[in-house]
Amino acid sequence: MRRTEHGERPDRADRAPVRRPQDDQATPRPFVPGLSGPAEALAAQRNLGNRVLSGLVTGGAPVQRTPVQRALVEVDLALNFLKINASGENRYSDDFDEPLNDLQAALALRGVTTVDSTGNSLDSAATAVLAQYMALTNDHTSPTYRVVYYMLNGGVAPSTGGLGDLRVGGQALTGRPAFATGLKQTMPIAPMQARRHITAWHNISSFLTRAYQAQRQPLMSALQAAEANPSQRFAAYSGEVQNSLNQRPPQQFGNIPAAEAQLLMKAAYVANSTPANLWPGNSKENSQINVLSTQLRRLVATLRTTSPAGAAAFAQTWTGTLNGYQGLNRPKAQTAIQGVIARLGTLMSPNPPAPTAVASAIEGGEIRDLEVDQRPGNAHGQDIHQRIFEITQEKNPQNGPGPNSAVTPQDITDFVAFFLN
Repeated sequence: MRRTEHGERPDRADRAPVRRPQDDQATPRPFVPGLSGPAEALAAQRNLGNRVLSGLVTGGAPVQRTPVQRALVEVDLALNFLKINASGENRYSDDFDEPLNDLQAALALRGVTTVDSTGNSLDSAATAVLAQYMALTNDHTSPTYRVVYYMLNGGVAPSTGGLGDLRVGGQALTGRPAFATGLKQTMPIAPMQARRHITAWHNISSFLTRAYQAQRQPLMSALQAAEANPSQRFAAYSGEVQNSLNQRPPQQFGNIPAAEAQLLMKAAYVANSTPANLWPGNSKENSQINVLSTQLRRLVATLRTTSPAGAAAFAQTWTGTLNGYQGLNRPKAQTAIQGVIARLGTLMSPNPPAPTAVASAIEGGEIRDLEVDQRPGNAHGQDIHQRIFEITQEKNPQNGPGPNSAVTPQDITDFVAFFLN
C-alpha cells in the first residue's frame, strides 16, 4: 500500500488489472511497450524467445490473455528481428544488409516507417514489410525481394557475396560487389549498424570508370603495379574473387580486353572494402542519406534545365515533395532536406538567383555533405574524398564536364595509395 493525498491506494502490483473495452478491439498499438529501444527489444527476443515477444508485440498483453490481433511494428525493428530469426535458421549473411537497407530507405522515402502486423508474430511483420516493398516495385527479381523471401522461407540462397553483380558494360563498371570477407572479420557490426562509406561506392565505381576512359594507360599501369607488388590487404581481398573472375563469361567484361576488365573489377572489389573509407554507424541513417542523395540529384538535374520563368513553380513543387519525406527522419537527412528547402526558397523571392546557380549550390553543399559521409571527428583522407566527389559529380550534358572533373594521373596515384595500398 502507498499513501497519497487522497488516502491509501494499493500498489500497482496489488491492484487487479483494469480491462478497458478497447483492449479487445483490433486497434494498432505502438510496438513493444516497456522496452526502451531496439537494443532492449532485440535482447528480449534472444532471452525470451519469439513466442513471448510476440505476446509483447500485441501491445503489452500478457501471453495468457486473448491476444490483440493487430500491432504497429517499426520497419527497422521488423527487419532486425528477421535477421535474428534467419540467423537461427542459418539463412542470414551480412551480405544481405545492403538489400535490406535499400528496402528500408525505399519505404521511408514514401513515409512508410511502420507496418501492420495482423498475425501477432514477428514473421508476419517482416512479411508485411516485404508486401509494402512489392506494392511499390512489383519486382520479384530484385536482390531485395530475393533476400527477404529467402530469409523468411528458405530455399536456394541468393548470391550476394563476392563480386555480386559487378561487371563491365561497354567501358563502364556496373553493379556492386559485396564487402570482402577479410573486412567483415576485422570490422564487425552490431545489429542496426552498417559499414558506412565515406566516399560512396557509386563514386568509387564512377571514378574508376572515368579514369579508364580518360587515362587508360596511367590507370592500367598503376593497377598492374599494385597487383605485382600488392599490399597485404590487396593480396588477401583480390584473392577472394580471383577464381570467380576466371570463371566469368566474356560478355561480363564489356568491350575492353578481358585482362583489363578483370583488373578493373578486382580493384573495385578491393576499393569497396577499404577500412579507411568505412566506419560502423547507424544503418537507418546510412540508408536514408543514400536514397535522399539520389532524389536530390534528380532535383538538381531538372533544375539545371529549368527556365527562370518556371523556377518559382519548380521550387514550390519540390518544397512540397521534400516536406513529404517525413520518413527520412535521421539528423543528417533532415539537415540536408531543410538546407535544400531554404535554397529553393530563394527562387521564390522577388530577386531570385539563376536556377543553375541554385543547382550548383545544392550539389556542392547538401549533396556533397551526404556523399562524403565523414565519420564525426575523423578527417583522414579528406582531400581524396573531396577530390573524387569533384570528379564524379554530375554535370549538365549541355555544358560538358566542369573545370575540375577531369581525371589526372596524380588523381590515379592518390586513389591507389588510399584505396588499394
